[in-house]
Amino acid sequence: MYDRALFGDKEAQYHLGLWLALGAFGPPDCKAARQLLARAASDEGGTLWVYSPPVGNGTAGRVIPIDNGPRQTGLTRARDALDHPAFCPQEGVSLSDIGAKEP
Repeated sequence: MYDRALFGDKEAQYHLGLWLALGAFGPPDCKAARQLLARAASDEGGTLWVYSPPVGNGTAGRVIPIDNGPRQTGLTRARDALDHPAFCPQEGVSLSDIGAKEP
């Protein structure tokens, strides 16, 4: 799952973030959990429009499209988990309290 999360799989980022927050692999790591959930919640890919200034030979500047791969919409439940008051608890709160499945 770590490899999938590293390469942009939003579902893997979401689940790994929740598991890290709850300490499924050792002590809870809230910083890493927040980073993963933020990546899962963010939109990625699509077309990025970049301004290219004139090159000095009398041509005008222009705007060119850069393809950043397929557009991926962020996960709403990742945003909800980040905003939930029970996010990153030390003890006593189950994953089901924030809408996730146990690891």
